[in-house]
Amino acid sequence: LLRERFDDDVVHAIFRQGGPQGTAVMTRAARETTRDALFADLPVPLTVLAADLAGRQPAVLDQGPLAPALVTAMTVPGLYPPVRTGDQRLVDAVVLTPVPTSALSGVDVTIAVNLFGSVTSPAWPGGTSQPAAGQRDRDPVVESLELASHAAAVAQTAEADVQVTPDIGLGSWRDFGLAEQYLAAGEEAMEAALPTLRALALPSQ
Repeated sequence: LLRERFDDDVVHAIFRQGGPQGTAVMTRAARETTRDALFADLPVPLTVLAADLAGRQPAVLDQGPLAPALVTAMTVPGLYPPVRTGDQRLVDAVVLTPVPTSALSGVDVTIAVNLFGSVTSPAWPGGTSQPAAGQRDRDPVVESLELASHAAAVAQTAEADVQVTPDIGLGSWRDFGLAEQYLAAGEEAMEAALPTLRALALPSQ
């Protein structure tokens, strides 16, 4: 479903153009992919994080419709104005919590996936060596946010019981056209973490 919705025009509007046009496209895509579900409708509990610029702290979104929360969580500073909710001014949580391990509560085992790893390989898993399409035209605002988030992502990943950092050195999180390569990289990284997960899942002797 995401492959169908996030075509080149949608990606351009959301992550290049921004502004009212980007917000409209992002809102439509969020509603179509979630089918207007509520947080309470989800079979697996979900918490979405944003960053509250007014309070200078993370803001938890876990009530009401899912789509507006996802839009708020994708409100990249510099491309969109903050989403105002009461006294809060909310933007993408990447500025504070790129790997939101601390948002989890009441769980026995935490798995963190860090998409800000610094590993760079000459080819994707499976031997694909083509460069990422987005590498030739990066947005300096978004690129600066990624750079600032790197150290925080490493530290927050270290807080989890199972730490997974896929090798996506050839790409950026905005390269939606490389979904298959990302899936392969994620599977490879998760398979490497399975022994740790199995050990945690077994009852203690």
